[in-house]
Amino acid sequence: MADTDNIQWHPAFVAAMQLEFAEDRPFLEFIEEYSLSHAPLRIDLVVIKKKNHAVIQNVIGNIFRGHNLLEYKSPYDVLNLNVFFKVLGYACLYKSFGDADKEIDPRDVTITILRESAPRKLFLDLEELGYQIRQEQDGIYKIYGSIPFLMQIIALKELSGDGHIWLRALTTTLSKEDVAGLSRKMENLHSYYDKEFAKAVLDVSLRANKQNINEMLGDGVMYEALMELVEMMQPDWARETRKSIAKDVAEDMAENMAKSCAESLAKGHAAGRAEVIFRMYDSGMEIDRIAEILKTTPDEIHTILAQPAASK
Repeated sequence: MADTDNIQWHPAFVAAMQLEFAEDRPFLEFIEEYSLSHAPLRIDLVVIKKKNHAVIQNVIGNIFRGHNLLEYKSPYDVLNLNVFFKVLGYACLYKSFGDADKEIDPRDVTITILRESAPRKLFLDLEELGYQIRQEQDGIYKIYGSIPFLMQIIALKELSGDGHIWLRALTTTLSKEDVAGLSRKMENLHSYYDKEFAKAVLDVSLRANKQNINEMLGDGVMYEALMELVEMMQPDWARETRKSIAKDVAEDMAENMAKSCAESLAKGHAAGRAEVIFRMYDSGMEIDRIAEILKTTPDEIHTILAQPAASK
């Protein structure tokens, strides 16, 4: 986890929400890290519905009313009873900000907690306390009971379809399907702000999934889609990756050629041992590896390679 300690998940979450609700954005106002008091108490994101009659198309927003509080938990954050009631307390503080002239109706406040996977232990603990958890759709769990606000928990990796790809990208287990979906989405982004939001999400997603991505790069089908995303966000890493892959390919080709030459030499089909060694060395193969394949010593290889060019 050391390599991912400095990843800023929450700004990426806010950017992902902007993209998630791109179609509904004209009807919504996004306020990130909303301060709930003079002390450092902040909710990750408050989404204000500008017009009560506006119909939100995104299924995550089906619950939305006038004031919508969203709390994001990264793959390394805990979501237990204490966190659940802390977020509920945030909503109570938010509601209390209303005054006589502009009082906030608790029925106009909603709570959404988002995390990578469903918090099964929390669900069991809530059920023991008398709450009901109902799965409304894939990845969307509504909480019912003695709560003054509408409340839901979103399990991001359970959300289906490209429509939620930006939120699903906030994971440490990025899949080939997710990469393909991100690539498709990137092709359809045209506005400057959407591209900037996408960069914020991709920066976190790629850094959190370096090992997965390096493994995927061996898949020829995924290679170009991945490299496009990597080059957009981390060009230095992309350059090093391309060099490394090119080197691996060259070494594979050289080794295959070397084995073929060695087999031919054993059968008497090669012009001579020195010619084979020069061909293997010219292909980029290390001297120790040549010696290993030809079952000789590195000193012999050095001696042959030291011969004058005319003898080659």
